[in-house]
Amino acid sequence: MSSPTGIAITPNGDYVYVTNNDNPGTVTVIRTSDNAVTDTPTVGADPFGVAITPDGLRAYVTNSGEGTLSVIDTSDNSVTTITPDPALNSPQGVAITPDGGYVYVTNNDTPGTVSVIRTSDNTVTDTLAVGDGPRGIAITPLLGGKHYAYVANYNDNTVSVIDTSDIIIFTAISDGTGFNGPSGVAITPDGLRAYVTNYDYNTVSVINTSDNTVTDTILVGDGPWSIAITPVLTDGKSYAYVTNYSDDTVSVIDTSDNSVIAVTDPEETLSGPCGVAITPLLGGKYYAYVTNYDSAGTISIIDTSDKTVTDTIAVGSYPWDVAITPILADGKSYAYVTNADDNTVSVIDTSTYAITTLSDPELDEPQGVAITPDGNYAYVINYGDYTVAVIRTSDNTVTDTILAGNGAGSGPKGITITPDGSYAYVTNSSDNTVSVIQISDNTVIDTILVGDGPWGVAITPDGNFAYVANNDNNTVSVIGGRDISDTGDSGSLPVGPLAAGISALLVWRKRRKQR
Repeated sequence: MSSPTGIAITPNGDYVYVTNNDNPGTVTVIRTSDNAVTDTPTVGADPFGVAITPDGLRAYVTNSGEGTLSVIDTSDNSVTTITPDPALNSPQGVAITPDGGYVYVTNNDTPGTVSVIRTSDNTVTDTLAVGDGPRGIAITPLLGGKHYAYVANYNDNTVSVIDTSDIIIFTAISDGTGFNGPSGVAITPDGLRAYVTNYDYNTVSVINTSDNTVTDTILVGDGPWSIAITPVLTDGKSYAYVTNYSDDTVSVIDTSDNSVIAVTDPEETLSGPCGVAITPLLGGKYYAYVTNYDSAGTISIIDTSDKTVTDTIAVGSYPWDVAITPILADGKSYAYVTNADDNTVSVIDTSTYAITTLSDPELDEPQGVAITPDGNYAYVINYGDYTVAVIRTSDNTVTDTILAGNGAGSGPKGITITPDGSYAYVTNSSDNTVSVIQISDNTVIDTILVGDGPWGVAITPDGNFAYVANNDNNTVSVIGGRDISDTGDSGSLPVGPLAAGISALLVWRKRRKQR
């Protein structure tokens, strides 16, 4: 043995596995009946911790020197190395859930994280922010119907507690050649189907949310970008409005049979249609607001009762996205339009079309936008400086900015807010992650690794699942719930609870004083 560090005993007590913290790294296998060394399999660099599955079939070894895990088949001590994952950073402590379904690994770094590995396919499904420099980890037996992971954070003298009861549900949907450049995503009012635009195929894919299978592919216009779905209208149906960026049209899908209707645009106002949002009921009707992404900068307004463009409003340069408030205390609803080229947000009174232009130093190439369900705040993606700006709608003041993803170069794009208004989900197209912002204090509490180039994101009406369109690898990621909590000194970051949680990397934020 050489610099032994971790140790674990097989459930039947026959063997002891000891990690030797060296490079190349090895594990010493000791037979307990006579304390003889029976094998010394080679693993990764600087192995630190070791844990054995409850069935005794596999030993998981953390290789702190190279950011990998080795999996030892205890029947013959053959070794498989889990493909390096960006989430694994100086892995040290390791523990396995009592059912053997997940491995929890501490990443001894600042900020500290715990990665969760699904043992069925050895995939990292979740990475949770904890205290600084986490090392040891242990998982309780069943306590009040739940298991808890206790994490010792060496650098900030805290202990983080993770509720493991609702292990993350993470699915990557791939439909052969069905998805191609998936960009926008929206979910029907009943939550039964998700509609995904395929920019490169000029189609919209329909996903059955009960089993995440693609049930239909609908041909629309050229370059379908964004999508928004109406509530159920007076005809008993809801309709999906799809902006076709490349041919200056909007397609309307009848979600009852997926037939397609073209929007009538008598004045040909649509020009590079990009974002789309549906108003609340205004004068007995719903309207679709569509951003026209060009230098002139306009919004086309579509009456959903006859699917005709009825008005066009001038806004800022290259308007990207639009989100619309519910009816507020003044009896009005407002559309918030992000103008990517001139770093402004246009606020449209939907009853009079009067415009207020918000210009603030915190706005930097604004793109995605979402409104809290109570209408009190607009959350705006700043693609230019990788932040999310929070606008108070009562006076259109920027009250906070939040760093998204891993900071510089994260490429934040899309944003949506959970139906209960507790969390905002931000897609980071360059990081390949989704950040989760806790609305109550505007902290990033969770960040999940998804597919390549995540763009659009939508959440089911019950708040249980988020659907993410991954533009670069032609998949859709589905994320589900976890309840996470953290205890300790003030230096330990709270990481829950989440309505629809995912994985976490601690992300710093900058808060500005309210004006």
